[in-house]
Amino acid sequence: MLSSRGLHDSQSLLPRALLGIGYFRLSGYSRYFQVNPAKGGNNFQPGVDFAKVFDLHQHDAELRNLLLEGLAEIEIALRTILIAHTCAIGGPGTAYLQASSYRESYDKTGALLRDKLLADLWADINRSKEAHVVHHRTESPKGIPLWVAVEALSFGVLSRMFGLLDSEDIRSRIAQRFGYSSPAHFRTNLRSVTVFRNRCAHHSRVWNSRVRQDVPRMFPKLIDEELVAANYENTPWGVIAVVADLVGQVRGDTTFFDAVSRLVPRGGLYWKGLISLSSE
Repeated sequence: MLSSRGLHDSQSLLPRALLGIGYFRLSGYSRYFQVNPAKGGNNFQPGVDFAKVFDLHQHDAELRNLLLEGLAEIEIALRTILIAHTCAIGGPGTAYLQASSYRESYDKTGALLRDKLLADLWADINRSKEAHVVHHRTESPKGIPLWVAVEALSFGVLSRMFGLLDSEDIRSRIAQRFGYSSPAHFRTNLRSVTVFRNRCAHHSRVWNSRVRQDVPRMFPKLIDEELVAANYENTPWGVIAVVADLVGQVRGDTTFFDAVSRLVPRGGLYWKGLISLSSE
């Protein structure tokens, strides 16, 4: 079917790719090479070889794996600093389960966000099969210390915990650990990388994908002097820049950004699909 639309397969990669990756996943990359897929023009442009499509997919997989490594470091650091700043020394470490620890903030339907957060905290804790969590859940079902529970909490729940913390001072100190002077700006970008983490974890396409919700807030320090603001607006590169900066704050160096730069050299089709959505 693909050959009838003009797609060449000079390296005989297509049969194995269809079995191992699947047509639908590959179609997100192949659309770029079609005449006008948005209007039903699904024939391929003259001379297109499947090797180009396959290379984009493989490059994306490598980048996702690298980003997941960095996102894991951010998540672990967030767990650690939440414990450090919300658990009193010598205390039970259970204040995070109290409604008074969180602000009275409401969603668009008028529902209290902290109620939803507390329900999700308990859901994560009760879902965990980790031995240490099960032990504390059994021995002290109403008071599991955060340093135990945190291992069972999702990145999304951790992000919401930070955003709803009632103490402005605690939120400021946590934000500063990650290089942000504004807790509100850190909350926005933390939410952005949390959503992006789900995209990577589910092996979704990063290349040439539009960031439609939870768009990060960009700052001069995040924008490369060789690029322009538009390269960061709703593009994958905007979120990647935030991830790299946060990992840099955790590590105290630029090794992660350097690794991303080596994997994604500037110029070429893959780079273009990270900094521009003109080909979407």
